[in-house]
Amino acid sequence: MGFQSHLSFFMINEYPFLSISIIVYMDDDVWYFAYGSNLDPYQKENRTGPIREAKRARLPKYRFAFNKIKNIEEKTGYANVMPDDGAEVWGIIFRCTKETLDQMDKYEGAPKHYRKEIVSVFTDEGDKCEAVTYVAQDGKKEDGLKPTSDYLGHIVDGARHYNLPSEYINEIEKLA
Repeated sequence: MGFQSHLSFFMINEYPFLSISIIVYMDDDVWYFAYGSNLDPYQKENRTGPIREAKRARLPKYRFAFNKIKNIEEKTGYANVMPDDGAEVWGIIFRCTKETLDQMDKYEGAPKHYRKEIVSVFTDEGDKCEAVTYVAQDGKKEDGLKPTSDYLGHIVDGARHYNLPSEYINEIEKLA
């Protein structure tokens, strides 16, 4: 992704020459930040195929919520992220192709239910990465919703699989 440049000097017959090589990677890979049921690696692979690369990451200035409407009569909801300067959301960034994200759109109901947004996340190594994530559309949110036990299970299983902080996992369970 991006480009890598390399400068080197070398001598031939005691005359200095400058060699510049630029490698341009023209792939379409992007990072996808998962914070909900796609944390479950088995669900993620069932939806989009083998996971090529995954890293723990956190999304600052957002909070986790179960406010994306699933079934309004049953008061059930899906995960969402909401702007909040005093919070952060933990999750996983997955390296994905454009085709993988197109597949994910079908499962996430994008663009009708969720929209894709580019967010800045930070890995455990402190690297800042731009990633695509899904955020609930304004007309598809309501406070007071709870996840189904199956849906919550996918989130918690994935969070434990990737060793997200136990305090964070406990907070998600309290929201349910």
